[in-house]
This record gives sequence, structure tokens and C-alpha cells, in this order.
Amino acid sequence: MKPHDADKPGHDAPGTAQADAAAPEAHDTEAILALVDGIPAFSNSVARVLQLSSDLNCSARELLEVVSTDPVLTMKILRLV
Repeated sequence: MKPHDADKPGHDAPGTAQADAAAPEAHDTEAILALVDGIPAFSNSVARVLQLSSDLNCSARELLEVVSTDPVLTMKILRLV
């Protein structure tokens, strides 16, 4: 950006509030994901998923019903995909 462009409307200098607001928030997403890694899933959900996954006749719907009730477990599974 040229020095005189910062004086024009719609051209904010780097480091200004408007320029910073338009920046990608990748660092916030990474920070949230790091926090999720530290939160344990509900133990009942994990135990039920382990039980269902050892059953050869278990359907995906049964697993979905358990996972959908545990937001932390859902987030951890989505990170794997």
C-alpha cells in the first residue's frame, strides 16, 4: 500500500482496527482447537462408543446417537476427519 493510500477512505493502514478486523482469524481457531484437546469427553459417551464399536452388528446410526450427545467427542472426531 502506498503511503498516501492510507489517507483515502476504504484504505486502512496495516495495524489499524479495520485492517486487523479483516485479517483471517486462523490463530483463534487454532487456539480453540487446542483448548478442545485438553477437555475430556464425557466418560459415559466414550464407554458407550467403545462398547458399540466392538459389536459387529452396530449401525452407524447407533454411534451417531451417542456421539451427537457429546460436543467434545464430536469435535475430536471431526478433527480426525
